[in-house]
Amino acid sequence: MEEKNEFWFDSFAVSMGPHGGKLAFNLASYDPRENSRRLVAEAYTSLESLKSMAFVLTRVVKENERQMGVSYPIPNKILNEWNVAPEDWEAFWK
Repeated sequence: MEEKNEFWFDSFAVSMGPHGGKLAFNLASYDPRENSRRLVAEAYTSLESLKSMAFVLTRVVKENERQMGVSYPIPNKILNEWNVAPEDWEAFWK
């Protein structure tokens, strides 16, 4: 039987080059005295796969929010860290 890698993450980073991309998944320390994250996994893939993943994830989240009648808000502090204007964020999720 093939080994399956399962992990929990609470932040991620995306890097891209001319031939592919990398997703890095991180987990924050549960100790409030520590301000650290540890890398839990890295995934390498093609740019086509990254683009396809972005589309499918967006569609699935939008459908889930519609079916459940909820919205999953992201704090403005996080949007600021990503350099995303709140109006751009709202427009994306409409």
